[in-house]
Amino acid sequence: MTDELVDDIEVVSPGQLLREAREKMGWTTQEVANRLNLRAAVVTALEADSYDDSIGTTFIRGYLRTYAKLLGVSDELIMASYEHLGAAQIQYAEMQSFSRRTKREASDNRLMMLTYGIGVALLVLSVIWYVQENETQTDPIATALEQTADDSGEIVADEPVVSVEVSEPVRELAPPAIDTAPVEASPAVVDDPMPADEPVVEPDLEVSAVGTALTLIFRDDCWVSIEDATGERLAFGIKRKDYEMTLDGRPPYQVVLGAPEVVDIDFGGQPFTKPKFKPGQRARFTIPSQE
Repeated sequence: MTDELVDDIEVVSPGQLLREAREKMGWTTQEVANRLNLRAAVVTALEADSYDDSIGTTFIRGYLRTYAKLLGVSDELIMASYEHLGAAQIQYAEMQSFSRRTKREASDNRLMMLTYGIGVALLVLSVIWYVQENETQTDPIATALEQTADDSGEIVADEPVVSVEVSEPVRELAPPAIDTAPVEASPAVVDDPMPADEPVVEPDLEVSAVGTALTLIFRDDCWVSIEDATGERLAFGIKRKDYEMTLDGRPPYQVVLGAPEVVDIDFGGQPFTKPKFKPGQRARFTIPSQE
């Protein structure tokens, strides 16, 4: 399309026709100016098709006709060339305007594409940051579980021994409870107040031991740490899925669970309701609950 416009505006101007005719006659611009009573600069401007905007179109047409008649050139040919030159100049101006508009639109399109690209890049970076932020928040628990898993090989192996040791005192307390009846029936015990006090204390200890038993049932792998009121650590490490653990210490118990939602707890033979925690958060609480 641009090539066609360029071809259309390549015309023979009236100034070119007049200059060629003058040169054939061997005249100078000054000689023509003298014959037409014009300044040489005006003649030069006419041949260069450089028209002063302050001069009306009527005067320009008159100068061209007079110049054409002086050289013996058809004034109609000069006028047709002048009209054609005016149309070509308009067409050229329109072409320049179209070219500038096209360049501006292309520049706007590139700017818009760049803006879209920056927006997409920011969106992708935001998504990556959000994912990494969530992973960072869950890393402390995962790291604690991994470190505990590395160090808990011996602890997990020892825990069955701990539960056996805790259960043994309960079984040891049972015989004194059975012997209580004969002691009460013995006259010697009745006469002596000191033996009479011992049977009363022993059943209380047995009831206390049974009523403070703590049982944890793991529905999935979970890290756990439990201490009783004396500060003795009764359990520590990762407990595997379907593992059931019974502890008997002195309450209150300080309990820490890595995944509280997968652990069921019984205290004193009754289900214990855990405090509410967000899934995936480590839970720290006391059994029995401190009002």
